[in-house]
Amino acid sequence: MDSTRNPEERGLLVGVLVGMAGLALMIAPAALSMRGMDGAYALGAFGLMLLILGAITAAVRLPRTRAVDRMLEGVDLLARWQYGGELHGRQVANDLQSQLQRNRRLLLIILAWWAVWVAVFTVIGHAEGQGDAMPLFVGIMVGVLAIVAAAALGIPHLMARRAMARPEALIGRHGILLHGTFYSWDAPLNQLQEVALSEDSPRPQLVITLRSRSGPYLAYGAPLHLTVPVPAGELTRARRIAGELSLIATGPQLSRSHAEL
Repeated sequence: MDSTRNPEERGLLVGVLVGMAGLALMIAPAALSMRGMDGAYALGAFGLMLLILGAITAAVRLPRTRAVDRMLEGVDLLARWQYGGELHGRQVANDLQSQLQRNRRLLLIILAWWAVWVAVFTVIGHAEGQGDAMPLFVGIMVGVLAIVAAAALGIPHLMARRAMARPEALIGRHGILLHGTFYSWDAPLNQLQEVALSEDSPRPQLVITLRSRSGPYLAYGAPLHLTVPVPAGELTRARRIAGELSLIATGPQLSRSHAEL
């Protein structure tokens, strides 16, 4: 994989394409003369969901794409570390299991909301005398849930493959590009909570803790812990990075303390 390529560009393109697909699904029922529970409600609801999801994805990915571009150009870059070998493979495997566990929790929340809305539309359909069309409606909604579940359980495996193909970390003042995935603490609803340097064997590592006030992590209040191995000969730089990022993490707290005084 080209280590100079910005991985956020693909996410930006996906957001635009998903939004366009959602808009097309919202227009499709009228174009095909579909009504009510004959599939119009399901396609319209699914299209609206895709349109909102695509718009949010594009809006989030655009500043992230620009931030990664700056890091790749060396702006605000603190370190660029390359990895390889057995330790890297074990870390990718551990990260994969952690991500799958988080996604399963999120999927349970989505399943609960899905059940509520299917029940609501089912009641409305029977009340309007369109009970015969309900199997089609439920079938479409089951398909939507299957797509969401496949994404939640399949995307982490794709991310693990990308991590194996891009074994590096770019650490900046506003975020970190770790194994091809960008984590930002400069976004309005994200926070760099803590940075610690563990110098224990077999390899020293930076542990960066992020907390988000939006997105899936808010659903169960779990912070995200990023483990960044320190390559041989980079321990001094790692200490300097830990100190600088710790100042960024404590900055908002110091500002609040000064305001209270």
